[in-house]
Amino acid sequence: MVIIGAGLFGIVTAQHLAEHGLSVALVERDARIGGLCRSERHSMGIEFCPYGTHVMATDDLGIWRYLSRFADWIDYRHTVYALVDGHLIPMPIGLTAIRHCYGREFGVEEARRSVDRDASPYRNRLPVTVEDVALGSLGPRLYEMFVAAYVTKQWGVHPSQLDAAVFTSRFAIRFDDEDGYRRRRFEGLPADGYGAMFSRMVSSPLIDLYMSHRGPWPRSRHACVYTGPLDAYFGHRYGKLARRRVALDWREANQVSGVPVTTHPDAATPRYRTHRSDLLPWNQAPAVALVGIERAGDGEHVVEFVLRTPANTALIRRYRELSDAATGVVFAGRGAGADFYLDMGQTVAAALSCAHQLVSRAGKEIA
Repeated sequence: MVIIGAGLFGIVTAQHLAEHGLSVALVERDARIGGLCRSERHSMGIEFCPYGTHVMATDDLGIWRYLSRFADWIDYRHTVYALVDGHLIPMPIGLTAIRHCYGREFGVEEARRSVDRDASPYRNRLPVTVEDVALGSLGPRLYEMFVAAYVTKQWGVHPSQLDAAVFTSRFAIRFDDEDGYRRRRFEGLPADGYGAMFSRMVSSPLIDLYMSHRGPWPRSRHACVYTGPLDAYFGHRYGKLARRRVALDWREANQVSGVPVTTHPDAATPRYRTHRSDLLPWNQAPAVALVGIERAGDGEHVVEFVLRTPANTALIRRYRELSDAATGVVFAGRGAGADFYLDMGQTVAAALSCAHQLVSRAGKEIA
């Protein structure tokens, strides 16, 4: 088997195939495996995720047990905060955010009624864009404070030009006394980092790693699993998908307080997210802070993702018609899925499912 891309999806797929006796060529154009999920040790001695903070979270005991074969886990319950008017407010939007936005000490039912009253005039429109669904869910006050500028900074276009899925996949509102995202049964960080965990996963002698590889791909007697950009595979036959480039700039600082991840939903701040890797439980009271500034544009660590616009949606549909008709290639993972968002738990589940089907297919071909 040949797997193009040694990100999380490719690594899990390769490990499962090798465990079932199949030889795998795992091809990666970068010099390191792990893709956007990897972590490494900074020269300051701090473990960090160069492409943004990644925490493993899942409700699936099977997935957790599978990953625990390759790592011991530090229990860590992750909360993202928004910095608004000098206040750190836990996300997603909940009672703390509602109270701050309205300037009142709401109870649960009063908060629900107030938001519903503000949002109801916007529910008579078809929720096609981020703006449509956000206004219908949050009303204009919360939308302007937490969504409008943040989405514009992250995606480079106004929310009225983005598909509603951008909001529904990443934003939420809750009316209870708990702050933060819904807790999963299992959450944590691998004790010695993602890099070490991924290295153990691909340590089988049946896995050949091709690093920094930009030449022809190795041949396979079975399927080729492709996790790269869908339009690039077909030579941009119908044109290139419009993408957004986001860079993370890491620097040493003298800060001693803060939180691991902060978003900046105001229009005045150019960055839209700040990472403090020194505050993650990997790192025990380091002498300095390691700060990652996430912003639009180019830099040393760049994440590229497909814009969710109507034009891109139509173009993706055309490329998927080509991928559905292709033989001998399995299109999977973040890139081949048009770079839309999957969290780590979802990615592992999808990769294990894909690998299981490939093992079954290879058995039938051998028979």
